[in-house]
Amino acid sequence: MLHSIHSTLAVALLTGLAAAQDPTPAPAEFTLKPVDTLYQGGAPFAYAPGSTTVPVAQSPRFAIYGPGGKDFNKALNNLEMAYECFVNTLGWKSSGVSTRTNIPGYFKTNFYQVQNFTKASVAGQQYTDSQNGRGYVGIGTRWVEDARVSIHEYGHVLHYHERTWTNTDSRPWWESLASFVADYALNGEYCAPARSAYNITSSTTNIDFTSLISNSFLTIVDSQPSNPNINLYKAWPFFTYLTNNPDRFPQLGRDTVRSLFRQWRTPETPLHTLQTVAGPSLTVQTIVASYWARVAYADLWHEPAAIAFNRIQRSRTRGLDYANLDSTGTDTWRVKPARAPRYMGASFVPLSGGDGPVAVKVSAAAAFEARIAVRARNYGSVRYVYVRDGQATVEVAATDEVMLVVVNAPAQLIQYNPNAITGSGADAGLDFSVQVTGAVVGDGAAPVGATGVRVVEANVNLAVATAGEEEVGVMSAETVEIFEDEEEMEVEDELAHLECGGKVGGDDEEVVA
Repeated sequence: MLHSIHSTLAVALLTGLAAAQDPTPAPAEFTLKPVDTLYQGGAPFAYAPGSTTVPVAQSPRFAIYGPGGKDFNKALNNLEMAYECFVNTLGWKSSGVSTRTNIPGYFKTNFYQVQNFTKASVAGQQYTDSQNGRGYVGIGTRWVEDARVSIHEYGHVLHYHERTWTNTDSRPWWESLASFVADYALNGEYCAPARSAYNITSSTTNIDFTSLISNSFLTIVDSQPSNPNINLYKAWPFFTYLTNNPDRFPQLGRDTVRSLFRQWRTPETPLHTLQTVAGPSLTVQTIVASYWARVAYADLWHEPAAIAFNRIQRSRTRGLDYANLDSTGTDTWRVKPARAPRYMGASFVPLSGGDGPVAVKVSAAAAFEARIAVRARNYGSVRYVYVRDGQATVEVAATDEVMLVVVNAPAQLIQYNPNAITGSGADAGLDFSVQVTGAVVGDGAAPVGATGVRVVEANVNLAVATAGEEEVGVMSAETVEIFEDEEEMEVEDELAHLECGGKVGGDDEEVVA
């Protein structure tokens, strides 16, 4: 379903924003200039055979180096589309303009095919040519045509040219930001004109509901090397929420992420900057809690995500983990200490058996926000109820799905480093109890008798992984029905297994996965 996305900023200004921020109007064809000194990495890092000075293929704003044999038109179209959307529509700084003011002109962004990265699990990395003030990319040869990889790495290039989020507490947000760029280019409504211009009519999503729901208790961004369940790459739906603004908060919408770049000041975290962007009448705590409420049933104005959620919810083998509470008596439950939500994390509490008024009382010693999400039968519309002063009552039908969402939202934002959470204020879990009347805490399974999910005006390719081999289930029609007796499909994409850990070099070189 297509939605009308609102923002207080003039939605009519869909193009031409880049001209106001870049030094000169962009030419139709950027200048080709290979990188003088390429990143060499450690063993067994090696560029793929082929020239690193003469591109194997190029387009007006990009150049690819290395061996032939790939569909470079497809690869370049993906990148040109991303540029068109993020620079010309969303107004991000051009990746063609040097960050050094003494180097004029517009230059093509270079992509170098890599035969072997230092780690075999790496699909691509973004590098920095500091001398010339330009970002460039090394991409595994097998991934050249894969927009999820190429646009992710190009997202890092765009971010580099914004010259923002450079301190310890904001750098870990880079990966989810790049994942947002890749997914939004392929799925976002504001990128639809660019996709149409480059004949890109289908999309994939790497949304990970195991991370978003089963591990929702983690801090909103957790990149600790010691944590096997980090969400470093997987917190990107938060940026999608801010951009789509389904709750129509007055200061959020199309340009929010760009504003997070431009209004950031060291040593802020992006959440501190978001408070500046949102203004005094809207708190980050309210924004984050409303985001998590939307995650409950993938109601993010993102059709492939909704399809993926409904599939995994019905899966007989890949259910989501909602076991967040322990029973403490009649109608009362308490959060498990190990799953108590950390800073800006959430607990999802399914409520089942309701048919009439359902009353909820949430008690905690620390500050929190909570919502109740109610989804109509057969994957219908979702309504949201604020839990105010810890209490709320909602009227539900026996066929409704009901989810209580409790968010660790301290009154004051915390300055924290996502790489070093253990022992910090962000690591303190929210110890809360719940009293429920009119329903019981359930397991989050799809309701009995659900006949399928209807997606209007959807045209998507949902990437799936089976036994390590990628398979694509194509759904292309005005109306798509997914029925219970359909063969179960894995939702997790092969890319989820890639460990694209980045690193930072010296003053002359920056490396980001």
